[in-house]
Amino acid sequence: MSNWHLSSAATRLQSYHTTMELDPSGSARRSSLHLRRLEHGALAFCPNAGAPLTATTWASLEQFLEMEVSALRALLGGRPIWSQSLSEKLHRLCQSGILPLSRRGVEIDAPAAFLRGSHISLEVKDHLFGSLPSGRMHGKDCSRGHYWVYYFETAELALLHLVSHPAFGAGIEPNAEMEADPTSLRVSLAIKDTGRGGGCHVVLMLTWQTLRRGKISEESLPVGPDLAKEADAQRRRAVLCPRLASLPLDQLLHAVLCKDSPVASPQKRVVEQRLQH
Repeated sequence: MSNWHLSSAATRLQSYHTTMELDPSGSARRSSLHLRRLEHGALAFCPNAGAPLTATTWASLEQFLEMEVSALRALLGGRPIWSQSLSEKLHRLCQSGILPLSRRGVEIDAPAAFLRGSHISLEVKDHLFGSLPSGRMHGKDCSRGHYWVYYFETAELALLHLVSHPAFGAGIEPNAEMEADPTSLRVSLAIKDTGRGGGCHVVLMLTWQTLRRGKISEESLPVGPDLAKEADAQRRRAVLCPRLASLPLDQLLHAVLCKDSPVASPQKRVVEQRLQH
């Protein structure tokens, strides 16, 4: 069973940002992706499914990330939440300067960094959803949103980190206490050149409708689990015995490739063939 319900929004976000801070070059996530693709080959899954990292450019990042997120959400039974129209509006907001992207005086000395996160203001809400009566925040149905700003040195690095962002797991878990209407969850993305050459700012926004009043706190954000990890765990649970399904990826691959492995030899041959190429 998954422990989704044991992880609060704040814990998930803190864990995600800590991982990025400790490993800004994405070595662990790159290795995990490689191991997942080998594992998928062993289990007769296509190891190259999803976005090809080597082909990721700033121009293709949004498309590749949307493909990866949509595929992972579908595997987990989640609704599509990517909004192209909101992404276009978010891009215009970033270009206009209405949405703050970084803090003054903050020097970036890492290939990947979290710059800021905040709920969306009324002005931003007007640009996204249109002007509404001034009493909108006191109505039963309220548009809410939160955005996060990151710096990435390359588009490949952005894809590696962002696919695990908790915002993309929104609505995956069954949660009766969630303040957001799960059918209203939307994610959008905007990329803005830093103007200094090389890297870019990437803005990720999650919006939703809530039926409850009150201010937004980090604890109340309707984020979810790491899609890649949960999808991989679900695949293993579906086709492996409980003992093997519970193993970490590196131990699972060792079990598959070991001469005395209980895993069927056709699966073993698939991995061996792929390792030779």
